[in-house]
Amino acid sequence: MDWVNKYIGLPWVNGEQDCWWLVRQVYRERLGIELPQIVVNADNLKEVIRTMTEHPVLNDWVPIDQPENHCLTFFSNRQHPTHVAVYLAYGGGRILHTYKRAGCVLQTPMDAKLSGWINPQYFRHKSLS
Repeated sequence: MDWVNKYIGLPWVNGEQDCWWLVRQVYRERLGIELPQIVVNADNLKEVIRTMTEHPVLNDWVPIDQPENHCLTFFSNRQHPTHVAVYLAYGGGRILHTYKRAGCVLQTPMDAKLSGWINPQYFRHKSLS
């Protein structure tokens, strides 16, 4: 898991080095899957929710009940997804993500929850089925 270290501590940058940027990097580097760039103003919650529920790239993902290595993890504020991360199946499971208050971090699911990231939903890319 040494590859993760190059991301840990990187700053979050709105619309440039955000949660989707990190997902794209991991999928390109680890899985050879090129995901489209999505630029969203994270300060506009309506835009974030609309993008995370309606963007055509979501058609490439299928929901799964239990997390799997490299699956997407969407977190929601109550009803709507507002953040995306990558689940890594090692050491009991870890969430690799980047957000405004912390930059890029690797957290246990419980630590992510304590940081305010709740209601995780997991998705597998169709090419990995």
